Amino acid sequence: MNKFPKIVKALQLSVFLILSILFMQNSIYGQSVLNTGLIPTGSFSGKVIMDQQSIHSGIYIYVEGTSFVGVTDANGNYVISNVPYGTYTLTAQKENYTIVKLDNQKIESAGTVVPVNNITLYPTESAEQLFTNAVRKSTKGYDDAAIVDFQNIINNFPGTELAIESEYRIAFIHYTEDKFTTVKTEFENFLASYPSNPLVPLVRYWLGKTKIALEDYSGAISTLELMVSQDSTHQKAPEARYNIARTYEKLSNNSAAINEYKKLINSYPSHRRAADAQYNIGAIYLADENYNTAIVEFQK
Repeated sequence: MNKFPKIVKALQLSVFLILSILFMQNSIYGQSVLNTGLIPTGSFSGKVIMDQQSIHSGIYIYVEGTSFVGVTDANGNYVISNVPYGTYTLTAQKENYTIVKLDNQKIESAGTVVPVNNITLYPTESAEQLFTNAVRKSTKGYDDAAIVDFQNIINNFPGTELAIESEYRIAFIHYTEDKFTTVKTEFENFLASYPSNPLVPLVRYWLGKTKIALEDYSGAISTLELMVSQDSTHQKAPEARYNIARTYEKLSNNSAAINEYKKLINSYPSHRRAADAQYNIGAIYLADENYNTAIVEFQK
């Protein structure tokens, strides 16, 4: 039996398979090279400095999830080149200094140089100084600058007492700016995250005041009542009781208001709000034309 045709066919099949594999490899590698050459790229450019330093070289700024990295010169300037199209997070890092991240940094057109916001790194041991500076700025009315410092503490020292107090301080600044919807969310998040923190009574007090500003009177009364019932010796407890009474007046519930004023007078007789409460009781009776009772209350 002649086996030669079978051998020829087997050789032909082997050659076909080898050529097919080579063709596929060439196609894959060729396409890979082609794609690499066609990906448009741009650059990130910015400045990173170290707090209270005059030389700022050696700070690394890298594009997270990639091998692209820049290093600052003595003035803190850097460029990260040949970054492909995309949206990235940039991270600035220096040993013994805080780490700062900038999200949503985009390369959107070929050859463009994207300017990045300036970054300041703080020594990791300087949280207390940073907090002191933030409080000083807030006291002087530089609230935007204070918020930046408080946020740096939150970002770089998460979970610490100073970071937690910084959250409270930011919310309180927003309260002074009448950003009541934002404040309500911030204070409620604080209570949910730190239910046992010593700042809880203050947070409840200002949350109650915030609800009054938002005309959520029943919510305000509940929040302030909880504050007083759980922290009756707190310095803000008399003010909370006073605000509960005033809120009942807004609701035209004079009997409840008088009752709250009397609670304040009995519980905190030496507090300045006790005199205000006594006067308001008389004023309520006067408005109701209950003159005899009003006179009695005014004379107390």
